Amino acid sequence: MSRSIAMYPEEDVAAREHKTHCIRLQYTLQESKALLAQLREEKLSITFAAAASVVLAVKQTYAKGHETGALLGMTRNARRWVDTSGQRENGGSVPAAADCVFLWIPFEQQWFQGSTRDTVLAIARAIRKEMGPHLVSPHYLASLNFTSARAVEGLAASDEPTAAPCAPGFSSQGAVAMEREFRSQDATIHLHDIVHTGRQINDSAWVGMFSLWDQITLSMGFDGKYYEPSGMHAFMALAKTNLASLIPRRFLRGIPSRL
Repeated sequence: MSRSIAMYPEEDVAAREHKTHCIRLQYTLQESKALLAQLREEKLSITFAAAASVVLAVKQTYAKGHETGALLGMTRNARRWVDTSGQRENGGSVPAAADCVFLWIPFEQQWFQGSTRDTVLAIARAIRKEMGPHLVSPHYLASLNFTSARAVEGLAASDEPTAAPCAPGFSSQGAVAMEREFRSQDATIHLHDIVHTGRQINDSAWVGMFSLWDQITLSMGFDGKYYEPSGMHAFMALAKTNLASLIPRRFLRGIPSRL
């Protein structure tokens, strides 16, 4: 990973305690619709654009100047191969990430010489190109050599007091299909929002994304043993701002204007 963009854990991990932290950032409904409209014009999925925004945030936060590309972990959603349209009681399936593949995204110098918007679009198209071969079949072998090697390295280094640099990860949960209201004879429940959290107890910090009723949410779970919360909040703010660079200015609310 010496030539790839990576996330660097804190140096004093041996003295820090495990503690899961969850970060949740949302775009307004207006911003979300404008973002999706812009991506339709670019003929680009928001999954690739958001993943590119994360890669750029890693570069902005951790780059040391020698990197020639990014190693990126991305999940493949099972709904590509499994029917998730039905209700569970009628035999339908629950959509979920099927597995993770690791992609090498080589950087082109000109990507980083223009606006944030241009950079995000260039990286997003590169991610789409590298991810393409992994979406042809549900069978998963391409990344096993890499993940197995990393697992062996982790076991061998389990007694070391430091943590190795980690590749950024991105997982899209897609559009969450939920009704706004549930009724019975005795009660009515109005659903206002959902919060997606998790438990993270290792040095891998992944960014997630989902939309509910067309409103987009970015999230991250990380272990405070390896990453300082203030740094991760700043990192996620960068990722959100990077993706927001694709939104026309007139739709932005509360997002930094330096796009």
